[in-house]
Amino acid sequence: AKSSAASDVYKRQLLWRDTDRLSQFRPLEENEYALLLQAISGETFSTLCESLLGWHPEHEVSSVSLHYITAWLEQNLITKIATPTPR
Repeated sequence: AKSSAASDVYKRQLLWRDTDRLSQFRPLEENEYALLLQAISGETFSTLCESLLGWHPEHEVSSVSLHYITAWLEQNLITKIATPTPR
């Protein structure tokens, strides 16, 4: 079996329905997969940004997080933002 760097990077796929209920899909990088899992479990935006430090230098975290949040909003993966309830 032939292996390439690109196939090693995109081991996961994201599948969702858009606002017209059409199925969409695209590959996920490991760091975006981890961010989505954290977001789904209710972690705060600051926690998501902190976790990006495991993949990116500190000076890149704000632009990388903006890239993902913008993409998620454009793809309607985020439909509302909730304020966390105090614990």
